[in-house]
Amino acid sequence: MRYSEGFTAVELLVALVIGALLLGSGYQLYTAVIRDSNDNLKRSQASGAAYQILRQNQNLLTSPCTSSTRNPAIPTESGLGTNASAELKITCPYNTYNSDGSVKTTSNISLMSVTITYHTITEQKVTRAIAIRP
Repeated sequence: MRYSEGFTAVELLVALVIGALLLGSGYQLYTAVIRDSNDNLKRSQASGAAYQILRQNQNLLTSPCTSSTRNPAIPTESGLGTNASAELKITCPYNTYNSDGSVKTTSNISLMSVTITYHTITEQKVTRAIAIRP
């Protein structure tokens, strides 16, 4: 009896299944890397927009410190799109208060924080803050 050279159908089928599994795993890894890089890009853009808003609004700080909240516009060059929003808060973390909630002593130090809310697959938030003595 003479054996012919080559692969049997079972060997080819096993090789095709293993190849398909490797390709599927590689595709899942590729899509995960792309998704993570997009999330990191958006986070970086939101952080840059927050710092830009902090720089643009430093003139709002007063001495003594007064608390306030605003919703400034997101810089158009940030690349976050129209579904992003910003909240700017100025707080007085070193003020002391009476038991009725009125200010007992005021501090010259203000804490300015910006929270950028943006959307990727889910809602994400980035907060940046700076403490300043005006």
